[in-house]
Amino acid sequence: MSLLEVLITKLAPALFKAVAKYKFGHDSFATTSSSSAIDFLAKKYGTDLIEQTKSKHFLEDLLIGVCKHIEEKITIEFSGLKENNKNSAIEAIKQAIENIDVTSLVVKGSLNPGLLSNELRKEARRIQGHVDSSTLALGDLIAEICSVRIVTIAEKLPNLEIRVFQELLQRDDDNRRVLQKLLKHGEDILNVAASRTDSRSREDTEFETAYRRQLIHQLDQIELLGLTLVGGRNKKYGLSTAYVQIPSTISGGETAATSNQLQRAKKMLVRGDAGGGKTTFMQWLAVRSARNDLPSNMRSWVGLIPVFAKLRDYSTIIEPPHPTKLIESFANSILNAMPQNWAHERMSTGALFILDGLDELPTKQRIKWHEWINRFAAQTPKSVWVISSRPAALERLHEGRSLQEQFNADRFLTLNLESMSLHDCEQFIAHWHEAARPEVSEDERKLLSHSEESLRKTLHERPAVAQIASSPLMCAMICAINFEHHQRIHSDRMGLYAALLDILMHHRDAERGVENLDLPPLNLDEKKTLLDGLAYWMLRNNYSDIDKSLAIEQINVLKARLSNIDKYAPEKIYDALHERSGVLREPEHDKVDFKHRTFLEFMASRCAIETKDHGLLVGKAREVGLTQTFKSN
Repeated sequence: MSLLEVLITKLAPALFKAVAKYKFGHDSFATTSSSSAIDFLAKKYGTDLIEQTKSKHFLEDLLIGVCKHIEEKITIEFSGLKENNKNSAIEAIKQAIENIDVTSLVVKGSLNPGLLSNELRKEARRIQGHVDSSTLALGDLIAEICSVRIVTIAEKLPNLEIRVFQELLQRDDDNRRVLQKLLKHGEDILNVAASRTDSRSREDTEFETAYRRQLIHQLDQIELLGLTLVGGRNKKYGLSTAYVQIPSTISGGETAATSNQLQRAKKMLVRGDAGGGKTTFMQWLAVRSARNDLPSNMRSWVGLIPVFAKLRDYSTIIEPPHPTKLIESFANSILNAMPQNWAHERMSTGALFILDGLDELPTKQRIKWHEWINRFAAQTPKSVWVISSRPAALERLHEGRSLQEQFNADRFLTLNLESMSLHDCEQFIAHWHEAARPEVSEDERKLLSHSEESLRKTLHERPAVAQIASSPLMCAMICAINFEHHQRIHSDRMGLYAALLDILMHHRDAERGVENLDLPPLNLDEKKTLLDGLAYWMLRNNYSDIDKSLAIEQINVLKARLSNIDKYAPEKIYDALHERSGVLREPEHDKVDFKHRTFLEFMASRCAIETKDHGLLVGKAREVGLTQTFKSN
């Protein structure tokens, strides 16, 4: 059976059943076979057998047109996918359409295609279970097209007066004209690029739609790294489902939702600590832009072509590439279909450059990328620039000047991602567990609900855990560890702290491929020795923060125990720990502290146990802070 035949026999009847249920709310029809959908609709527009037959033919032509459109998209974008995988995706969407009650999604008499598409994607993924990413992407594409078609057909066809509709059926030319009009309405929604006012060829518009889909497919997911370290599984969860707005401040301004801050400038520098949500926010921005679904306060950005880059992918390249190469990296599978000069011409009309992870480049490369950004920002005045980095990389001096100072001089507005409140954490936990549900078995779903409830309780009862959970990475990891360990973090918080620190200090960078930095290559044991020793010294001397020069002095003492790194200057080792460990920070100029008091106490105690200094633990255990960290009852 050909692809078109599979679509016509399997998918199309389900589509028309959804149309009938949405438009007419026919409860009895909802339980009948989907193959009777066209007959049901035809009778609505025909008072006798002849008129009903003409109506049926018209609807069948419409059905075939929809299926041909889907076939064309699959042929272009999924030519290498096996037939079994294609059939699996089609079958999953068919079942999803039949399973979902479209009438429950209607708001104020109208059905939003985007809402329907999200529900179809979630249900189809639940049905498919664990399949490869290409099959999931095909299902997402079909869900998107079907959602637009269901809404278009339901809202346009029945609004025609029956008499007018019957007259239009008298001539084939009019029949085709109505069909084309209906399909064009769907194309205007589906092809984001088509809504632009500039005149471009159909080839350009179709490629842009395919490019935007590719970007959505690659970025509309969150991967929780490090779960294998705690007996779990590395999984990807839907970004659209799991994303929670992180509070932020404009330098010198008030705290607000991050999306509300973006409207203030065309050049934005996003700062955030390790695991603070920078990459997730940048992906969210790219996906929303690709869908032309940006918040209402960012209307001026609508229509810009999103250009996303993970800068760590360019850490070994001597010179930054031309911006068109950034587009090509996301359009690799459809590169042969890119019209000549499309990328260059499209960027000249306005692009949204989203460059993630300036801190993940070597220092000299950061300088070159800063110069590159300035050069192309001047050449593309209609474009918007959003760059992310950890603060330490921006504040590190190079030839007497920091990158932060240079970006300030370039009129970049600095946006600082802040810690999540307890309310934000609870919202994040709800989203995380909702996103995880389709990824686990039926039995595990019951455990997932218990896991969510127990974690909420832990955050309210254990301030030390709540404080650590105030960043998206840590909160996500706590969710995963809590689930994988069957809600035992309430009683085994020492194991929780150890696992979180290992992920934050080392494994996250290793799994993300962050390397080739011009910093001493420290392994996990070396980082533990240095940071545990520094924390131990600070706790013994009752310091919550210290001068940077004192921290470097202590690192110089501690590195003597580590023969592999003794050749490196203590200042360089400090830079490596400050920039990449995710544990140290500089809250103000030349002052150093640990990001969380809990981490300082835990790491100091680990060092005390290692050196058999049990007297310190006995004495410090009476202090309120340490008691809160280690209290287990």
